[in-house]
Amino acid sequence: MMKNNYLSYRLNLVCSFFLGLCLTAALAGCEPGTIEMSAEPADPVKTPAAPAAPAQPSDPAPTTPAPTTPAPTDPQPAPPAYSRKNLLFESTFEQQNALSAWQSEQAHASSIVRSSPAKTGKYSAKFVIKNSDPLVAGSYRAELKNDILPKFSERWYGFSTYLPESFRNDPVPESIFQWHNVPNFSSGETWALATRDGGVRQTPLHVQTVNGRYVLVHSLSTVPDDYRSPVKVKKYDLGPYRTGEWTDWVLHMKFTYQNDGIIEVWKNGEKVLTINGQTYYNDESGPYLKFGLYKWGWSGTGSTVSERTIHFDDFRIGSAKATYNDVAP
Repeated sequence: MMKNNYLSYRLNLVCSFFLGLCLTAALAGCEPGTIEMSAEPADPVKTPAAPAAPAQPSDPAPTTPAPTTPAPTDPQPAPPAYSRKNLLFESTFEQQNALSAWQSEQAHASSIVRSSPAKTGKYSAKFVIKNSDPLVAGSYRAELKNDILPKFSERWYGFSTYLPESFRNDPVPESIFQWHNVPNFSSGETWALATRDGGVRQTPLHVQTVNGRYVLVHSLSTVPDDYRSPVKVKKYDLGPYRTGEWTDWVLHMKFTYQNDGIIEVWKNGEKVLTINGQTYYNDESGPYLKFGLYKWGWSGTGSTVSERTIHFDDFRIGSAKATYNDVAP
């Protein structure tokens, strides 16, 4: 019994010795400080993707075009103001001595003054006559006039007129602008109104107000080249006048007894009259312009007014080379 136990003991020592040798040999093939261990590779964990929603057939969504903003541009310069040319005279009555540029016919110093309202600036030329005024050159008048024109002259005129609201209709006319003839002194005529066949040779051209209308009165010799022949008179309606507002006028005149004459009239930018042919007497000279107020038949003629007032502004006179735009108010 003792012997068997001893043999078992010796056998266990031999087995432990060989087991240690094997373990030492196995460790000798490793890097110092490391021990390689093998393991089965694990499959990566995958999260299943959500199933895609099936496509739904539908109409295409309406699209609204995005608002477009115009590309910025450089500011464009304003067109230059019209440069008037071929002017012989211009007055807006702003200068204190503006009225002295004209010759005047008036009953009182207050009959023609610079005043308001004005078409431009602060002042216009204001004309006033009353039936209690003393007569001037045989009639009631407050007028400005300029020099006598040569024979066969051609001119452009532009100006604005203003009738106050107190300017009531009257059956007795008054002239507001006219082109007056000059006596043929070499033939014995005088300023005391030369007569022809018992009648007075009329002022050849004037625009008057009568019964709420503007009327151009045109007087001509019945024999164009004979200023002694009887006078024929034609009247042309230029439309109604309006009070309390400005009226713009442009007139183009060529003064001749021949067939190449012309009269053109624009009112507020609209052409209201054209006359071709004979426009004036066969006189030694051309006419001269007068404007303002001249009421020749005030006494005992059925007039319903006792006072008249009118304003003029932006007055221009152009040569034969001028155009509408050169003189237009």
